[in-house]
Amino acid sequence: MNAGSISGGHGAPGIEIYYDPERNDAVVRWGNALGGIVACADGGNTLGACVAAAAVEQSCKDEFVRLSGLADELAAFDAVFLTAGGPCRPEDGQP
Repeated sequence: MNAGSISGGHGAPGIEIYYDPERNDAVVRWGNALGGIVACADGGNTLGACVAAAAVEQSCKDEFVRLSGLADELAAFDAVFLTAGGPCRPEDGQP
């Protein structure tokens, strides 16, 4: 399904965005979980509370708590969920 396009100026669109509503791989689930965590935090909850309530593996929550004790919650969130090679950031192609 073509979800939209962005024109680069004149002529045909420079970028077309496609969306597959049937796709449910590790990257999609990760993106959905991150969206929920961010929405929760934007709603006024702490990042720790939002991760605790998130639909992620318990091992991700445990690692977040462990790293939060060594640094701050934002650094822990980055290390666990956002950094390439992090324990809870999937690689493209994972089921």
